[in-house]
Amino acid sequence: MSWQQNRRTYFGRTDDYGRIKVLAVFFMIFFIVIVIRLFDLQILKGGFYEALAMGQHELYQKLFPERGSIYVVEERNGKPSLFPLVTNQELSMLYAVPKDITDASSTAAALFGILGFEKKADMEEVEKELFKDIATSTNPKLAAEIKQIRREKWLEEQKGLEIEKFNAALSKPGDPYEPIRHRLSEEQMGKVKDLEVKGLAFKPETWRFYPEKGMGGQVFGFWGFNGEDRNGTYGLEGYFNDILSGQFGELRSERDPWGNIIAIG
Repeated sequence: MSWQQNRRTYFGRTDDYGRIKVLAVFFMIFFIVIVIRLFDLQILKGGFYEALAMGQHELYQKLFPERGSIYVVEERNGKPSLFPLVTNQELSMLYAVPKDITDASSTAAALFGILGFEKKADMEEVEKELFKDIATSTNPKLAAEIKQIRREKWLEEQKGLEIEKFNAALSKPGDPYEPIRHRLSEEQMGKVKDLEVKGLAFKPETWRFYPEKGMGGQVFGFWGFNGEDRNGTYGLEGYFNDILSGQFGELRSERDPWGNIIAIG
């Protein structure tokens, strides 16, 4: 065999060994990456995925009791009867799923047309500020025109601010939940549904209702949030809070592979 053939054989074997080494290094790196990934999933994040799996398989729900009502006994036709001083009222809250809203601007304008302003302004105070520079000696007809122009301008500005607030809430990409308005009437709910906008939905809420509003907040107190808890404060709401709150319950069950609740016999 000539030296040229020996040289080709030598370099051919060297190339083969080089390829084998490269493949060996590649598989070693691939193996190390797999080991690190398994360590991350099973050891470092094992608790998270276990909880996630349990959440899909098991159902746990805290049951909130309905807050109790307060009654007084009144004599009617010689017979005692109960009259509510404080009771509950079921209303609805409108919320949005902004990631499903396709046209936030037009939706915001349509919602304002249905819901209007969130809070009723004290127009007496507003007009006092708007008209404070109009002299009493101004011609009555001219003064009325100026007031009308300023009033309409103020209302248009407030309308723009309210629509912009709706638009900001509806324009959050990736946001799965955004409260829009509480205490909607049945009529308002119907009109919102008629818009047929994907990404708008309703959630039932319980609010306290005081039929005898004239008795004042000092007597009734109020029911509101204290941190994450909702408690009665002052007046009857505060004094009878433990009784009115009732007792919380729990619901535990399991889900089948399709997410349906498995009945426990």
